[in-house]
Amino acid sequence: MSVLTNPFAPQPDRIPAETSGNLMGMSSKFEVGGARVEIQTSHWSGTEVYRVDGEEVLRKRNLGWHSRQELQIAGHLVEVSGRWYPFMPVVVRVDGMKRIDDLFPQLRLPLAVLTALLLPVFLILTASIAWDLWRLAGL
Repeated sequence: MSVLTNPFAPQPDRIPAETSGNLMGMSSKFEVGGARVEIQTSHWSGTEVYRVDGEEVLRKRNLGWHSRQELQIAGHLVEVSGRWYPFMPVVVRVDGMKRIDDLFPQLRLPLAVLTALLLPVFLILTASIAWDLWRLAGL
């Protein structure tokens, strides 16, 4: 007898073990090869801090939209890449295989709200400009 499972439920190893966020920044923790990896980001200074088992291994300031870091952790190549805020998820790959789909899933709700608020404004402005151009061309 087979057990039915939800095929759309996130796999336990495909989501971070712990995430948090506030006005100052965000933090996420996950495990790779028995080592606990923590990534902290700052919204204001662009600082990214990478810790393995509590020891800081990399600190970098990134004020750009893109970030890509490669770290050797417990014999594995760990790549953290993505667009930090807010459009694309931050993806973690271990040895070239996607391990975590979205390192900061708490950004999904604000992005959805922002999209719901700005999309109608964009559509109205676009329609208004198109209407004005159509009328201008008809004169």
